[in-house]
Amino acid sequence: MTEEELNQALDAAGDQVLQCAQGAITLDEFLVCYRDFFDAYALDGHESSTSEREILAKHRAQIELHRRVRDEILYRITSEEYASNPEYVRRGFIGPAEAKTRLGQLAAEYLGSHETCGQRP
Repeated sequence: MTEEELNQALDAAGDQVLQCAQGAITLDEFLVCYRDFFDAYALDGHESSTSEREILAKHRAQIELHRRVRDEILYRITSEEYASNPEYVRRGFIGPAEAKTRLGQLAAEYLGSHETCGQRP
């Protein structure tokens, strides 16, 4: 992947996070669009050449947002029903409401958005 391609992909995925955080799209819409962005682009560098790993390193801060979206939201989200089950809570699963909150927090931290995800005006 070239640096230009990486920039375009990071910008598009960042826009999706921001749109959800600002309420322009719902969490469900976000999940459909965003899917498994971090893994699909192998942003951990496991499939990258030396020159590609250098490009990834240059964009580490932007990539960190998407690693955290994957680890803290996508890997943990479940239905509200399961999220209220103490066993699921103990294992770190979260429901859509908590996922919205966390996505909003990540957007605020990395993108400067202070809105709550998934709330439309």
